[in-house]
Amino acid sequence: MCSRQTMRILAAGVIGAALLVVSGLTLTTTIISLVVATPLLMIFSPLLVPGGLMMFFATTGFLFASVFAVADLSALSWIYEYGTVQNKTQEAATANQGSVQNKTQEAATANQGTVPCKIKEVANANHGTMPSKKKEAAPANQGTTTSQASK
Repeated sequence: MCSRQTMRILAAGVIGAALLVVSGLTLTTTIISLVVATPLLMIFSPLLVPGGLMMFFATTGFLFASVFAVADLSALSWIYEYGTVQNKTQEAATANQGSVQNKTQEAATANQGTVPCKIKEVANANHGTMPSKKKEAAPANQGTTTSQASK
């Protein structure tokens, strides 16, 4: 058990040392690069700062233009789909209305001679009209008495 734990500690130490060396080399390279680049940055800063700003604004403008182009395309797509759905809905309603009228006319012509005799009798008794399903309302003065009506 001890040798396994010793091997873990030894492996962690070797990996840690290697990473520490790489970190030191990176820090040394960064410091040397700054020492060399600082005078160049000071000399060329009147050109680099406006150039950097120009690149920043150009990139920002391009991104905004791209976003607005996508928004414009999606709005146009929505308008197109909305218009086509409205036309399809109106066409379907018109076609449906026509088909309902045709079916009603077909049913009326098909059933002209097949109306049961009882229905014909009721229609004839009501002078050609069908009786309504509503009960007729009571007369308005039904609840009043003669003494109340005379007052």
